[in-house]
Amino acid sequence: AGFGVIGALSRRTADPAAASRPFDTERDGFVLAEGAGEMCIRDSYEVSLAACRARGALREICTTQNNLGRLHTETRDWDAAEAAFAEAEDLALQVADHSVHAIIVLNHAEMCVRKGDVAAAEAACARVMMDGGSVTGATAHGYRVQGLIALAAGDAVQAERSFADAERYAVQRGDQLLRAQLARDRAELYRGQGRTRDLLLALNTARRLYSEIRVPQAITEVRGMTERLEREVLEVVRRWSESIEEKDRYTRGHCDRVAELACAIARRVGVEADQMFWFRVGALLHDVGK
Repeated sequence: AGFGVIGALSRRTADPAAASRPFDTERDGFVLAEGAGEMCIRDSYEVSLAACRARGALREICTTQNNLGRLHTETRDWDAAEAAFAEAEDLALQVADHSVHAIIVLNHAEMCVRKGDVAAAEAACARVMMDGGSVTGATAHGYRVQGLIALAAGDAVQAERSFADAERYAVQRGDQLLRAQLARDRAELYRGQGRTRDLLLALNTARRLYSEIRVPQAITEVRGMTERLEREVLEVVRRWSESIEEKDRYTRGHCDRVAELACAIARRVGVEADQMFWFRVGALLHDVGK
């Protein structure tokens, strides 16, 4: 986050071929690898956690441990995630914040789904929903986790239904972050069904929603997710363009070459770096329908 604030990082996340190119006069910064970015976020949380412990600030410790649990879930460090969520849940009960406790339990349940422990996820999710999710405001999150559980179990119909229920509550509550998460979840659903067009639309929706989030506490996490989604979109688009080229061996690599030339021209005429994403996507897909 500090590198971003001082302007040291390249802004060409949508145009990775041009980002941080050595000896390039148009170079605008360096690129932080995804693993390094996650380490920076983790270290930031650890520093914050130590400060909160020194002050005995239970609510802040609870929030930070929940955030660490989510980060460890992303990096698949299951033991660290379990420990973080366990302490966060205990602290939420100590300060009698049942709404926060419900959200933490659901985050823990999502971790269980990712880990492959669907039974534990179902038990945790059911406990929150039966304890009055509508009172705590956890209903939308509960439906989302139910959708993830159904997706893990291979029940696409139930997953779609649960995601739709979660979306309805998220819209009512104006929860932009949850809507972005749901769009990404739907992308995974469509990926498994081979629905490439719907997959791209869902990934793009998630990217747009994440990019519109302006919550200071989540800005680093959101920026990382936006960049990750851009890479996913480009990868799906590239595979799609390659499937088009397979019909004609003489045009193999043509879409990639067009994309490189289009982006080079766009950079030369002064197109903003954050708009380059769409130039590359459009160039890669210019032969769709061939």
